Parts: sequence; structure tokens; C-alpha cells
Amino acid sequence: MNKFLLVFFTVFSVVQGFSQDDYTIELSGSVGRGDNCGSGGDGMQTITLIFENGSRRIIHSASGFHNTDFNFVETFSQTNTVTGIEVFSNGRNEIGGSLGGLECRTNEARITLNVSSPCFYRYYFRDDFLTGRIRSGNMTVNIYPNVAVAYDDDSSISEIYTACLSDEVNISVNRRNLTSAVYNWEFWNMERLEEQAHPEVIRLREIYDNYAEMYDDCVRENGAEGCPFLRQFMDDAFDDWNNYLQDPTTPNTIWVNVPGWSPIENKTGQSQIDLRFSDMYPRAIWQRRYLGQTIQVRLNPGCRMRNGISNVLNLSYLPDTPSITSDPVVTPPSCSYDEFSSISVPFGDGIARNQKISISLRRLNEDTQPIANSEIEYTQVFNNLVNDRYSVEYRNVVNVRNANLSSRRYEWNLPISSDRAALIAGHYALIVTSYEFSDTDNEFPTCVPRYYFFEVEAPPALVWEVTEENDQRCYGVNDGSIQLNVTSGNGPYRYSLDGGGYQTMSGSSVTITNLSPGDHTIRVIDANGCQSVQYTNGIYTAAISAVPAPITHNVPTDRIQNPTRPGEADGSIEVTSVNGGRPLPSSQPRPTIDGYEFTLYRNGNVVSDYESEITNGNFLLTNLRAGSYEISYVIPYPNDYNCEQTLFLAELVDPAPINFTLQITPATCDTSLDGRIAVTNVSGAPGPYSYQWLQNDIPLTGETSSVLTRGTGSGYSVEISSPTGFGERDNIAIGVLPPVTITNVTIPDLLCYDGTTTATVTATGGSGSYEYRILNGGSTVWQTSNQFTLPYSATGYRFEVRDAAASSCSSELSAVYTPARPQELYINDAVIVGNNVFGGSIGSIALEIVGGTPYTTGEAYQVSWTYNGSPITQTGSTITQLAAGTYQATVTDSQGCSSSSGLYEVTEPDELLVSIAETVAIACHSELATLTANVSGGSQSYTYRWYNQGTELVGELSNTLASVSPGSYTVIVNDRFTTAENTYVVTQPDVLTLSLTKTDANCYAADDGTITLNIEGGTAPYFYSLDGSTYTPVSDLS
Repeated sequence: MNKFLLVFFTVFSVVQGFSQDDYTIELSGSVGRGDNCGSGGDGMQTITLIFENGSRRIIHSASGFHNTDFNFVETFSQTNTVTGIEVFSNGRNEIGGSLGGLECRTNEARITLNVSSPCFYRYYFRDDFLTGRIRSGNMTVNIYPNVAVAYDDDSSISEIYTACLSDEVNISVNRRNLTSAVYNWEFWNMERLEEQAHPEVIRLREIYDNYAEMYDDCVRENGAEGCPFLRQFMDDAFDDWNNYLQDPTTPNTIWVNVPGWSPIENKTGQSQIDLRFSDMYPRAIWQRRYLGQTIQVRLNPGCRMRNGISNVLNLSYLPDTPSITSDPVVTPPSCSYDEFSSISVPFGDGIARNQKISISLRRLNEDTQPIANSEIEYTQVFNNLVNDRYSVEYRNVVNVRNANLSSRRYEWNLPISSDRAALIAGHYALIVTSYEFSDTDNEFPTCVPRYYFFEVEAPPALVWEVTEENDQRCYGVNDGSIQLNVTSGNGPYRYSLDGGGYQTMSGSSVTITNLSPGDHTIRVIDANGCQSVQYTNGIYTAAISAVPAPITHNVPTDRIQNPTRPGEADGSIEVTSVNGGRPLPSSQPRPTIDGYEFTLYRNGNVVSDYESEITNGNFLLTNLRAGSYEISYVIPYPNDYNCEQTLFLAELVDPAPINFTLQITPATCDTSLDGRIAVTNVSGAPGPYSYQWLQNDIPLTGETSSVLTRGTGSGYSVEISSPTGFGERDNIAIGVLPPVTITNVTIPDLLCYDGTTTATVTATGGSGSYEYRILNGGSTVWQTSNQFTLPYSATGYRFEVRDAAASSCSSELSAVYTPARPQELYINDAVIVGNNVFGGSIGSIALEIVGGTPYTTGEAYQVSWTYNGSPITQTGSTITQLAAGTYQATVTDSQGCSSSSGLYEVTEPDELLVSIAETVAIACHSELATLTANVSGGSQSYTYRWYNQGTELVGELSNTLASVSPGSYTVIVNDRFTTAENTYVVTQPDVLTLSLTKTDANCYAADDGTITLNIEGGTAPYFYSLDGSTYTPVSDLS
């Protein structure tokens, strides 16, 4: 069977044999309340499945399972099906006992329900499965198989499966050993006929239904007596509809094509089917109509509620493609790179009349295994394999019909390509695809391509390569070479250099020598005159790289050092770089070393210390005597091939004498390093000069200037050098100055307790320029002034002096100096007297002052004052007649030392105020009120006196005055220092008076009588009552 799959593959395992989940059983429903006495443990106690072999499985067990819904799902196997369901339940109720009382009794029921497979569905009422003591309940039992369908070749079930028209699609059920009644195959049938009511029957029925609805509406609104015409219309419409149905000459139904699920009759009962297109659409017209369209297939066991239906598979059948029946005929090329120009493709069975085909020619990828025609199996995997190995399409022809064939062959002429690698010898694949025209001229692709694999043979290709290219090694010498090897072709072989005549090779290899730098072209042909296609036009260009430049070196004049003394071997020459003479980095062969080999010559003789040395371009030649120097550079290559070049280096000469004088400065002290020896008046050999200082013949590191700075010492010497001279002096000493000494310290006493004093320090010795510092704990700072401004210190001060020219040269510490100071000036106490009346000026402040240096005459201290931050004229330690506010004092003694006080506040009470409130008002005429005096401010100690119309109310001494009749009242309040008063007028409402006017009713039992009230006085709003108990508010009643 051939299949062309247009989808990716996924793994779907078809389960063989039986499984524990062949079937599903579902039990769902509800259980009501069962007990009205007892512990509440009644209800549906257990549910047990009973199997064909007699085994049992409890799927529910719970005491007190009632007043709840339930749903239990289990699975079982075809080999041991469920045949019954046992339900055990109990309930309790109270009944009359033997002694006349009530007893709580239990009623149990164990009921078995028979079930079957493969499909089962039933609804059970309470009494079918529960004890009667349980008030309500129901249960539905549903059994159905668990089936799924899949393709036998593991194709994806989620994609469209494409097959040929002549092929079978192998489909299996995952449960193959169920009862045959399960295997009901269906497909979605686009040609499914269904019998339906005739349109005329439908029309007559709709007329009747409309009149019936109108009649019903009329009866609801008017009664049957009010709708005679609509009743007649309804009856006539019913007669028309019924007469049509009874008439044997009129059609009652019609057959309509309604797409839907239809059984695949010849596959019923099979768990594994080979499905052809004709199994579903046997008629040719249907096959033409639905060829290429998607068809849905499923398994429907036929269980109720549509349970157990499998997944849906989607299939599409496509037309077949014509086959190539034998090897194509190809004329082989002369050379390996020549193209073949035609193919004769055989189609033994021809091409169908309604088909057109496309033929694609593809060549096998390099280093890929060809496919044999015996390996053909038309699957997506195989199609992918062909596309991977034969990935490049070289030619294609389309729209080939049967009319284009000659003797069932298609003669395909192939135009020569500009691509020399197009249709040469090799393995090829012919891929045939086609389209088929339907009756409606729609095109459908055929089901699968047809493949045919074949080989085109040609003479072996000429293959050669340059295996070695040797570039120029020595500058200016034509010493390049090329070696080439032939690995395939028909010998003997010939080669041509730079377009010259062909030279016959004695074998398959030749070396061409004595080549100058530059590009050289090489062409090789075989005995048939075929050239290699691996190079453009068969020509290989070899580039012989030149050595870019001769060997040169750089010897700066400042790197040439003559001997330092006549006859000394301490001269030197530094070569800072050596360049040239070496091939380019990409050139071959490579020198045997990365740098240069060199030999040094003095006056024509080899210097033994520098013979056959190696350098990378920078090197120093030392221990040289005066003389003329040359150097020979060598670049060695393999096989003892060397390139050598000799260059001049330098002429070294002995130095001339240098004359000079010395200027010596002694060190400031024994520990300072500021002693100095300076070289002056240098003459003799010209400069520039270099210096080297020594002590006891040992060079001093870093001392290479004309001046040496050191501490006191001896054994110093100096050497002076220039490019052409040398001089030296030894046995030089550096002396020392006298030490720094403090000769005097003056420090007067402090005038104020927190003031300062000035100390003066005098010193001798050293350079005469000094720095001074003071020691009093903590860190100190050196200063150039010999005077210090100092605060008081109980521990005193010590002083030190150092030489400004050398900080390490310092004096010994001085003795301790402690200046005296007076007592602290401060205010020891303050007496403040405040005002006792709001707005008064009788306050005062008196200070007690101690410390400082008092005046000997008059006031001991001067005291100035501020009031609320502003100066006032009063002075002295006591000030009086003060208003309320904030005061501050500043005290000054005879030495001008001062001290300020904190803020002193002179107080006063708040203003004494009184108000009167009527806390109990007069509601009705002739009643009494209560007055209350509310006081604030003053001294908070109050007395009260009440007055009525100016007359004191004797005995009324509190802030409350009760039983007050209307009139004017005054209260006077005293706080021992001042008084306050206020007056209040008490009023009352007028007397409430009523007058009544009535009108009697006109007739007996009439309600037209009236009563009119006239109200004066009192306080609105007013309320009235007609029965003496219920009052109604009124705002005006007349």
C-alpha cells in the first residue's frame, strides 16, 4: 500500500488485548434524609460492583451518607465485566413499643441491580435501590466502552491523513477484543438522504398554528363567545391541513440531502479496518465530487447519551500518479564535466486522459548515499529523505499530457546550462507529480509523487592540486618553487606554466623551480585533453610571495656607549630593532627560527662572546673595548638553506679627561639629610655629562645628578662621564650645624575666667629659621610664629622648636608653664516678683552675682537689662516697677569680663471677666428662672454679690441665683485684688388665653359641625386635643 503523508508524525500506541479500563461505569444521583431518631448514621452505606467471575469491588463505604449528591466513576475489563450493583442502605424511625412508649428502630435494605455491557443506561427511583425509610433518592447508571481510533502507521491523529485513491487506510481501535457490537464505524456523509415533511404540509400547518394562537389570545381577552370568526378561520385551516394529509394523490414527505454521520456497512463488527474511498462513496460521481476533500471517520458503539464515541480521524483521498516503468535512456558525456542533453523517460502505463504531470530532475548531494529503486515506500519519511539527499532541482518540465508522449516515452531535451556542474555524471532522481481535473475543472493534487533513481556515468574527472608552494626565501634571489600532484584522470598528463607550451609529466607529480616572486598560472590536461573543473577555466594561479625588504637594523647614536675609562672593556652598543629579510607571515617555507642569528666582528675579527647568537630584533652588546664593529645576520631555512647579510655597527673610542670643583654644605643636625655636595665648574671633554655618586666605593642608587644630598658622613666620591670624557673625585665628607635650643618662654596670667593669654618662645642654633609648636594633649600643628594665644589649662603647656630647613632637627621639650585665671563670673540666684492684677506694674527682679573681678568702688558689677528683647534704661542688680514680660541681664566686671543670664519672666493674671446665663428659663407665665454667673481670669479665688434693680440680695453669695422672677439682675465678683460685674434681664411669656366658637351639625348623624378656638399669649407652637388625651400641633388656630 502506498501512502503520501502531508503531516508530521506523532506516536500513538494502539493497545492490544484487554485492559483494566476497557469500560467505564458511572453512578450518579442523590440520597435524602432517612432518620428521625438515633445517632444519625443512616443513609446509603455501601455500593459494591459485582463482576462476571463472582468477585466484588466496594466503590463506596460511608456511615451517615445522606442529604447529599454523589458521583462514582470506575473502569473494568472485557475479560471480567460488571454484571450487578449491590446497594446497602438503612434508616430509622420511631414506632410504638410493647409498653406503650416510642422506640427507635432500624430498617435495612440490600438491593442488587442487574447491568450489562457494552452499553447500559438506566434511571432508578428511590424504591429501586434504597430502603423505604430514606425519604428521597435517585440514581443513574451509565456503562460505555472506552474506545479511541488511530492509524496503524503511527501517523498523527490530529492532522489530515492523505492517501491514494487506490490505497487502503489501516485504522485500528485501541480496544480490539471487545464484543463486536462495539465496532460500529461511521463517516460524515455528504450524500446522506433524510425524509422530511413536504413544504406544502409545513405551510398548511403554519397557517393553522397561527390562527390557533390568535384564537387563544382572543378567548383569554373576550371569552369564546366573542371570537366566532377566528374560531371559524382556525377550523377551516385545520380541515385544509388534514385533507391534504389524507389525500393519497398528494405527497406528504420529500427526501432531502442532509450531511451527517452514516454507518460504513462493510466494516461493522471489525476492530481493525482497511478503509478505501469506495467503502464510503461507492458511486463514481460521488468519488469525483469528494476526491481531495476531507472525510471524517469515527467509531460509535451506539450507547445512550452519545457516550463511548471515539475521537474523529480526518482523511483525504487523492488521485494516483503515473509511474516511470524502466531506466531512462541518457547519452553519457565525453568528459566528466560535460553535460548530457536529453533523457528518454518511459511511462509504460501512459498518462490518464484528464491528467497533466510535472517532471523534476534532481542530483544527489555530495557525500550522500544514493537511494535504490527497491527502497521506495511512499511515506512522508521517504519524501523527506529524497528532499534531503536530492535537494537541488536542476531541471523541471510541467503540463506534460498523454499527447506529449511518443511510444509511451517522453523525450525530454535539456538545454545546456551555464553552470558547468549542472548535468554531469552522477546519481539522479526523477520525481513525477501531477494534477487531475475534476468534472468541474477544479484541480486536485495527486496522492503521492513517483520516484525513479538512476546513475549517469562519465570518464573519471581530472583532479590535481598544488601540494606545495615555496615562496622567495632570500631577498633578490629567484628561489620560489611549486609542486603539483594529479590524483584522478586518464594519463599521461601535461602541464603549461604561465601560458607556455605543455610539458609532459613523467608520472603524476612534478616540482617547478627557480620561480620569481609574483603570480604564475598552471594548466594541466589529461590524455583526452580534459581539464579540471575544480579551477576556473582549468587554470590554477600560484602566488609566489616576495621577501618584502632586505635586512636592516637600527642603532641610535644615543644607544652607543664608549668605554668609560681608557682601556676599559665597558663600552656597549644597543640594536633597537632588526627588520626585513624575512618572508611574509603567510609565506612558505618558514625559517627555522622566529628571529635572526647573528655574529659580531671587531676590527674584522669574531668577538667570541657574540658568535651565532639568536635575537628577535632588540639586543644589547656589552663589555666592548674601543674599535670598529660589524655584525652578520643569518636567516636559516630547512635543508641547510641560509640567507646572510653583513651590516656596519659603530666605532667605539676611549674617553678624554673631565675637570671640576666641589661646593660642600653641612647638614642642619645629626638626623637631617640636608647636607649637600655640588659639582661646579665642569670643564675638559664636552658634555652632556652624567654623574654617579658613591660611598665607600659603592654606587648610591638613584644619585645621578650633579648634586648629592645626604646627612653628615664621610667616604663619598663622584664619577663624571660624557660621550667622550671621564673624571672622578673621592674622600669627600659632609659636616653638621649646632643643635636647636629653647632659651626663653614668657606666658602671663588670664584676665577672664574663660579668656586667653599670649605665650612667647625664643630659640637659638640650627639654620636660624624656626617652626614652633605647643604640646597640651591631642594633635598639634607647627607654626612659623613664636607666639601662641592660649586658653586656661589646668595641666599647663610645653613647647618645642624645630629648624624650618630640616623638620627632623628639633629642640628638647620645654618645662611646663601654667598661667593662673580668676573665678568664673556668673549669676548665682534671681528673685522674681510678679503682678497680681492684669495690666499692673509692680513686678521686680533681684540678682545675686558672684565670681570675676569686682569693682573696688561703687557697684561691684555693671548690670544692663533687656525687656522682651529690647534694651531698657534700668541698670543694677535689682530692678522694680516691672510690667509683665521677659527680662534678661548682662553682668560685666572690672576686667571687662561679662556673663549673660537666662530669660526671666514677670507674670500677671488674666483679666477678670464675668457673664450671666439663664440656666433655667421661665416656660409659662408666673413661673421662676435660675441664673448662673460664669467667671474667668483673675486670681481664681472669687466672691459673689447679687443685686435686683440695684438692691443687694442678702445671703446670695454663690455663683447661682435660683427662684428668680422677671426683672433686672446684677452680679459683682471680687478676686481679692479687683472686681468685675454684669447685668442680665429675666423675661416671661404672656398669659395663655382661649376663646371658643362652635357650630352645631345640620342633621342627625351628619358630620358638618365645627369648633373654632382663638389662642393668645403663651409660646408657639400650640397643640390642641378634642378628647383630652391626643394632642395635635398647630401653628395657628382660629
